[in-house]
Amino acid sequence: TVEDLIQKIDTSGVDAAVAYHSRSSIQVMPGNDDMQKIAEASQNRIKACWVLHPYLDGVQMPKADDLMALLKKKRPAAVRLIPKEHRYLLNDFYCDDLFAILDELRIPVLLNFRADVYYPLEALPKVTEEHPNIPFVLTDVCHKNSVLTWNLLRKRKNVYFTVGYMCGTGELDQLVNVFGADHFLFGSSDGNNHSGALGLVYQGRFSQEKKESIFSGNWERLQEDIRWVL
Repeated sequence: TVEDLIQKIDTSGVDAAVAYHSRSSIQVMPGNDDMQKIAEASQNRIKACWVLHPYLDGVQMPKADDLMALLKKKRPAAVRLIPKEHRYLLNDFYCDDLFAILDELRIPVLLNFRADVYYPLEALPKVTEEHPNIPFVLTDVCHKNSVLTWNLLRKRKNVYFTVGYMCGTGELDQLVNVFGADHFLFGSSDGNNHSGALGLVYQGRFSQEKKESIFSGNWERLQEDIRWVL
């Protein structure tokens, strides 16, 4: 609930959270509307993340021009794509019209990173290369997909990783010290649990400046880069 989320972020010393509505997994636009109303009533404690779907037919989703106008009007903090639940593949064949909107806006796009379950491993390298203007934010990063994390950090400038699941021994320390802190974001894990991410960053063997970037600075920079006005 809204009250539970605010209580959790208060307990963790977090100023604000970015959240999407669970209703959007089934009823996309009604759920986004619910999320927008919650965000607008939260005194900036909760920022809206919209779930989007590539079916821009004017019925299931608004048509492309209408969706672009609506996003510019409401200005959510991010969008989330859930290919598995919504039964499409993450590629230009299915998502070209939607990617064109996201590319123009340069809005953060959240994707679940359990690659072995949600989409083929080939999808992320290809889609991040074809759409370099979209900042892709990958959640659920853990030791099971470390080789993909490492290589995306090496070869892509538009990929970011939340640290809520990054509990492999010394993994976050190693990655920050090799690649810098600019592509890591504070985020929760199952049940909106923040404690793991708080511990990984607070106890990280890297500078206070890098910790501040992970906690807030990197996300604020992504928000500033959204092109609401062209």
